[in-house]
Amino acid sequence: GVTSMIPGQCGGSRYPIGKFFATLEEQGIGPNVASFTGHNTIRKAVMGEENRFATDEEIAAMQDLMRKEMEEGSLGLSTGLYYVPGCFSESREVIAICKAMAPMGGIYTTHVRNENKEGIGLYNSIVEALEVGRLAGVPVNVSHIKCLGKSVWNRSDSVINVIEQYQKDGVKVTADQ
Repeated sequence: GVTSMIPGQCGGSRYPIGKFFATLEEQGIGPNVASFTGHNTIRKAVMGEENRFATDEEIAAMQDLMRKEMEEGSLGLSTGLYYVPGCFSESREVIAICKAMAPMGGIYTTHVRNENKEGIGLYNSIVEALEVGRLAGVPVNVSHIKCLGKSVWNRSDSVINVIEQYQKDGVKVTADQ
């Protein structure tokens, strides 16, 4: 049976996390529950779904929200950089939020920006995730890693190789499927 659940994946989560946990305790729940805080969730709280990069002030506000979420029990930050509004962000925003949670032991888990050949592309999306972890000093998990579509079916070796290189360089990297 199911003994543990970890919601808050791919950039979306209940907010604030402390209220979510309190509701679970009040209503009673059988399995263990931990949660990530969604980047899309805190980005919406600060700036809605605007199609633009965050200002320094907005990034600082997101960092503050992330710290509070960590204090209330979040495992770390999840992104869904393929989805609105995370797709409107730039790497520096995600790095800054991860830096805010790093001293608290946060983990960065991501549905990467692209899993096929369009736009930034699969390989560069994986490198973006790895760079977030390296620059912020946090472990990285690539959620449901895959090569989506015939155009990138031959790219799995390059993805595995770059992940292994970052691991050799000291970045803690995992992936799930």
